[in-house]
Amino acid sequence: MTVDDVIYSFEVFKKHNPRYGAYYRHVVKLEKTGEREITFTFDGPGNRELPQIVGEIHVLPKHWWEGTDAKGNKRNVGETTLEVPLGSGPYRIKSFEPGRNVVYERVKDFWARDLNINIGSLQTSGYDVNVGYTGLEMGRFGSLAFNLTGTYLDELVVQPVPGLDLEPNPIHGPDVFKDTYDCVGYYSTVCSQNGIGPINPQWRHRFRTSWQTPWDLDLSLTWRHYGGVTGLAGANLEMPRGQLDKELPAEDYFDLAANWAITEKAGVTLGINNVLDDNPSVSGAVGTTGNGNTYPQVYDALGRYIFAGVTLKL
Repeated sequence: MTVDDVIYSFEVFKKHNPRYGAYYRHVVKLEKTGEREITFTFDGPGNRELPQIVGEIHVLPKHWWEGTDAKGNKRNVGETTLEVPLGSGPYRIKSFEPGRNVVYERVKDFWARDLNINIGSLQTSGYDVNVGYTGLEMGRFGSLAFNLTGTYLDELVVQPVPGLDLEPNPIHGPDVFKDTYDCVGYYSTVCSQNGIGPINPQWRHRFRTSWQTPWDLDLSLTWRHYGGVTGLAGANLEMPRGQLDKELPAEDYFDLAANWAITEKAGVTLGINNVLDDNPSVSGAVGTTGNGNTYPQVYDALGRYIFAGVTLKL
């Protein structure tokens, strides 16, 4: 992986993916600042999610995508393909049936093949939803654009150690052996200890409505939703009935933002995150996976947040 690969990937996703294009438009500059270093410059403060989104960019091998396939045809990253792409991990695609299944195999000469490996496993499945519509014209009042990005989590099954019985002994009835547990719809430290987040609602989404006015003013309203979750005291063991923090209710946040292009070289940004000042869900079981008896990586721990910024291009 090189710096050029990261820059190339950023430009590709910004151009060909409406979802990332909407986020990346707030990156005004991307530059190589070291042999293994890249600096992203944003158009203003207040967007607390953007640094994380930029840090999660999927890096594509530039030399492969700008090369040719087995038939000598030049690849086009903006078009669909059934050619198995070049990867860099311990597994590669062995075979697949479009729309049905994919089979992976170990890469025998993977660089980390002789390092210690975990004997446990994590299996997840679900559905990612990304629906966008732009250009809803409103005559002399400009146009509207809509984007819905959501995730429906079907299963998130953790197997710490094969053969380790994780099913609590029931008070009545026969014991059932089970060496896995599912984190969908739950929150717990036993979930966050296995490389996944402590909060795992079955459904979460971001719905953004943008109004592009004819007065060089862009307005947006974003609805962030996180489904409710139930606390786990341990693997396959829900918190006791009556415990105050057993259930964390669904959370909904609404954010407003405005961008005014005063001139071609000057602009103003103003916004309010969590307009309704919704308090975060709290729990005494946060432990080291959160802070202040809540999970700031998911919920808005600071409440209403107002930000403003000025952009000047010299």
